[in-house]
Amino acid sequence: MLSVVSVDASEAGAGNLEVVVRSTKTGARIPHFLEADYRSTGLFQIRFTPPPDCFRYEIDVSFNDLPVNGKCVRCSYPRLVVNRM
Repeated sequence: MLSVVSVDASEAGAGNLEVVVRSTKTGARIPHFLEADYRSTGLFQIRFTPPPDCFRYEIDVSFNDLPVNGKCVRCSYPRLVVNRM
């Protein structure tokens, strides 16, 4: 299922935003798509679909080669579907 993470870099000024998404289970990189959010300058969305066996992942965000803390990152998780037996 598609996961979307928003990054607010509106106060950062001009620069280079870099994102790496990894499975915490295997450390493997998860392919993602980074796009500018049309609603405002400096807002970005990271879209990715974790592998079926990946229940936890980490997202490393850096701006101009400096790590960014989680205060500018907001996650939107897909709806969890539970099958009852």
